[in-house]
Amino acid sequence: MNGALTFVGTASALVEPGRFHTSFLVETREGTLLVEAGDGAARALNRQGRAPNEIDAIAISHHHADHSGGLTALVNQMSMADRATPLSVYTHEEDVGAVHDSLRRSYMLEESLGFEIEVVGFRHDALVRVFDGLSFTPRRSSHLDRYLRATDEPHGDISYHAASFRFALGDRNVVYTGDVASREDLLLFADAPIDAMICEAAHVGAADIIATLAEARPGRLLLVHWSLADRREVLGRLLDENVPAVEFAADGQTIFL
Repeated sequence: MNGALTFVGTASALVEPGRFHTSFLVETREGTLLVEAGDGAARALNRQGRAPNEIDAIAISHHHADHSGGLTALVNQMSMADRATPLSVYTHEEDVGAVHDSLRRSYMLEESLGFEIEVVGFRHDALVRVFDGLSFTPRRSSHLDRYLRATDEPHGDISYHAASFRFALGDRNVVYTGDVASREDLLLFADAPIDAMICEAAHVGAADIIATLAEARPGRLLLVHWSLADRREVLGRLLDENVPAVEFAADGQTIFL
């Protein structure tokens, strides 16, 4: 076994009773990476019986609140649990300063936390080594481009980077689409075999998901970032099209690789 994925949450940005925003743990023998730390991340981990200090590193695809809004609260819980080991936080290189600033403004200061936080900036298409046996490659999606189109004068202090990730766990490849804006974004990593694909379902339709199955041909396709309304719409279309090879991931579900 190369590792395991545990879904801490699978919901979209819409708050729904009993569900948490999409995030998941990538677990290997060498360490545990949390992907996304949205609003309520600490409570979501608690619901799954997982302690914050089990996490060695965090990767954030972009900075909408349902993906990064719970980071400072999660760091606070780590401190309150007497964490002593370092924590790495991976974000796009243009967002490193904003992450540092958010932590400082929440009084998450290293001199009082009791542990070191290293905020690591990644670049699109550059390999990031997290632990022995776990690395990821980020690739830019167009999810945030709508903000650029909406103004003639983009805010210069704001990054407009959103990423999809391809994780390499030994000889296994896992693709996480992150949030997207088009069918093309779902196929950013279709240039190599995909053992498992974690695909968002809030910003694309059933036709896009069916096309992704045909073109990317993942060994397993799990849908996340879905609302109950999304599930009804997508599931109905998949049933009509007789497409059985799609799963709706559930909070607390673990898959082994």
